[in-house]
Amino acid sequence: MKLRWDLVLLAVLVFALFWIRMELSTSTSALSYDSYLSVRNVENIIETGKPLRFDDLSVTGSRRITNPVFDYLLAGLVLLTPLMYKLLPNLFMALLLIPVFFIGLRVTQSRGAALVAVMLAGTGPIVFSSYLNTPGEAPIALALFLAILAMIHDIDRHIFPIIISTILLTFISPIVFILVLSLLAIIVLLKVEGFGLDERVNELFYFTLVLGVWFYVIIYKQALFTHGIKVLWQNLPADLALISFGNITLLGVLYALGVVTFLFGTFGVYHVLFETRERTSYSIIGAILATIVMLLLRTITVSLGLVILAVLLSIMAAYGLLISVRYVRLTKAPWMVYPIVGIIFVFFVFSAVFPALINARLSLQESPTAEDIASMRQLGIELPADVVLLAPVKESAAVQYFSGHQTVTDSDFLLVERGDELVKDIDSVYTSSFSTAVMGKANKLGFTHILLTAAAQRQYGRERLLASDAFCLPVQQIGNILIYTVVCGGGA
Repeated sequence: MKLRWDLVLLAVLVFALFWIRMELSTSTSALSYDSYLSVRNVENIIETGKPLRFDDLSVTGSRRITNPVFDYLLAGLVLLTPLMYKLLPNLFMALLLIPVFFIGLRVTQSRGAALVAVMLAGTGPIVFSSYLNTPGEAPIALALFLAILAMIHDIDRHIFPIIISTILLTFISPIVFILVLSLLAIIVLLKVEGFGLDERVNELFYFTLVLGVWFYVIIYKQALFTHGIKVLWQNLPADLALISFGNITLLGVLYALGVVTFLFGTFGVYHVLFETRERTSYSIIGAILATIVMLLLRTITVSLGLVILAVLLSIMAAYGLLISVRYVRLTKAPWMVYPIVGIIFVFFVFSAVFPALINARLSLQESPTAEDIASMRQLGIELPADVVLLAPVKESAAVQYFSGHQTVTDSDFLLVERGDELVKDIDSVYTSSFSTAVMGKANKLGFTHILLTAAAQRQYGRERLLASDAFCLPVQQIGNILIYTVVCGGGA
């Protein structure tokens, strides 16, 4: 049997991306700060067989609600090796290039263009730097989402794999609702353009919608009863929600996706909609429209939405590049194709590859350093067991995990009451210049110690908590962490 050169190159690209991502990820032993909530949940499953539902290490977030399916999967794999925390997300971020290739091959009818789509998707700044150090369910969900889009073109042949993939996607991640909206957009586009529609696509839409709503209402019913529609935004306080679901700028999109991907992807979408009306591409365009709608409605995080857009637009960019090359070859100077492609390649390197590497390095900085971890562990040894620590929201999960001490809150706000007020109180402690104001917050929130880590110093732009350390807040240093003890009332 003769090997296909395009499949060999695809395998090389997938392996290369996986190897590079793992090299970057394992350059630090730590995970991202928020990941330690998942780590504690996984360790609780391994120890007790149950997810962490009541958490003694968080004052305000003592009750937890999570989708347990992915955590059970991760727990089973972590039993093999703790490296799975890093290996699993990076493996699936590389594997999602496989459905990208086959979708690109169907859309462009060119093996070379399909491989271009793979390279654009794998090296997109936002894609390359995402989930390097975060053991979340999104990489697996994205791979399943793209696999469904790849198989939907041949529904007769792939009906059972599509159903199985849809069920797995539903149980793993709310990304299933992007699939629901994508199917709806595909149905509308095909009907508007006058194409025949396989009734099984309609059935898949209704099946996915009903299954997704049923499953997530069961999982999050308590949060829905408590907070209603705010659950869509994870009940995040306004300041944190603005960071996760906030405004999108054109410059930010260009930087995250890469200029080549954005421009040629947009051209590819335009060419399909207004020139060729090529049916195969409508599944990708439908998914692009669905993602844009969800970003505008702020029902998915900006980072996740841009990752999905980058991957989908990479496929359309490969199509757009192919059409552009064919246009140039029809001119009186067909030889211009080679210098133009060379210029585009150089521009791609500077506008996508270099930013991808820079973003990856910045992403790894969202993890505690070895010195941070050693200092947090020392807290668990030197401080009494009954202390309540105040730390910035971003760092609290890591503080809980490494010190074993209780913190006021962490990044899980799903069942937290008055989260906006809580975040403002925490920020006011770290920005206050007067010990009396800090004492008031200590009485209100119940903390006994305040942690000023290196990351907190950068976040709040101050090397010490107060201009001059007050009598009521004596300070000591453990490792690279300044610890202020509340001694004039407040606290526990």
